[in-house]
Amino acid sequence: MARLAPARALLCVLAAAAFARTGLADEASPRYAIRAGKVVTVTRGVIDHGLLLVSAGKIEALGPADKVAVPAGYEVIDVGDRWIMPGMVEIHSHCGVGWGINDMVSQINPGMRVGDDVDPDAPAIPAVLAAGVTTVQSVPGSGTNHGGYGVAFKTWGATKQDRIIRRISIMKMTQAYNPERPGGDIGASRMGMAWLIRQYLDSARDYERSWEAYEQGERKTPPATNLGLEFSRPVMRGELPVLIHTYESWGVGMTTHMFADEYGLKGIATHAEWTGHNVGEAVARKHFAINVGPGVVSFTAVGDGRVHSVVVEFVERGVENVSVNTDAFGFDQAYLAGQAAMAARLGLDDQTALKLVTINPASAILLGDRLGSLEVGKDADLVVKKSSLLDPSTPVEMVFVNGRLAYRRDAKH
Repeated sequence: MARLAPARALLCVLAAAAFARTGLADEASPRYAIRAGKVVTVTRGVIDHGLLLVSAGKIEALGPADKVAVPAGYEVIDVGDRWIMPGMVEIHSHCGVGWGINDMVSQINPGMRVGDDVDPDAPAIPAVLAAGVTTVQSVPGSGTNHGGYGVAFKTWGATKQDRIIRRISIMKMTQAYNPERPGGDIGASRMGMAWLIRQYLDSARDYERSWEAYEQGERKTPPATNLGLEFSRPVMRGELPVLIHTYESWGVGMTTHMFADEYGLKGIATHAEWTGHNVGEAVARKHFAINVGPGVVSFTAVGDGRVHSVVVEFVERGVENVSVNTDAFGFDQAYLAGQAAMAARLGLDDQTALKLVTINPASAILLGDRLGSLEVGKDADLVVKKSSLLDPSTPVEMVFVNGRLAYRRDAKH
């Protein structure tokens, strides 16, 4: 049986609370039967004239309206010919954190987490909710090689604390541009950054192995607790991913080589713009996720004089999980659907483009079992519109978060 020192036991309790998934649903949650012209599941096709049952904050059933029975006690909501789609998921944002996202005394800041500072009730959040974004992952900035850890939260909930899905949701690293400084300090150069990052990841890997050996009884005494490495343990175990800020083909190539090949970590290369797609085939072989944005359009990356979508370039090169981001600080978070719409405008089919803001980002941060598609057992985060999320000509009319009606466009204020 695993042995824990008293201080270590307390840390484990605190860590478990930090990494726990918070659920807003309870038995008092409303129960809805929602009829719609189309139920767009994202992962299992489109159901015409569909019906979706919601209870305890989850999707209980869905299917053709004439095949799903409405149980007694369910409130029926008929939205006519409108579409029901999953709420959108943004995994590279600074919304709710503001300008306090960087602490740049040191290039490596493993003990920091923006979950200590995030405000899920920030002024921009109502507009984000009204745009159909139901989950946001806010992350530290990219001023240093390791800015700390991000937090995932819903854009609506009974209290601020209830909105938190994971207080520690992802490790944030940076391997291009922003940390490069002309002052001559360590890490100013790209080779310096690579050295610092490897040094840190080596320490994190060794720390996890030491605790694993102790917990399995392979060593008699526990390792010295290092608060700067505690949050890295689930990352080293593959339970949390790494989000790495990187650009261009050299950056995306180096990032995926270091984090996938050298350390075997689950990761997401974010931004990945300009010529990043040129190493798309190599990224695809490593099964690494790509999160493009906020610049999803390129005028020069391919060299044939046409406007290209960086997203489309990655998809065509076989990358399985591609998503988009806004890198938002506030109200610009509401433009997430437009990022996917631009990819559709420049060559991506609508089904694939819809995944860029739903199941793909949810799966990239290891929450695809809970978010990003309409399936039985998943959170009832729903968006109602007259057409696709990718159609900017129609506004969002209703949003449900955890099975509760969180926004209604025609509501009187």
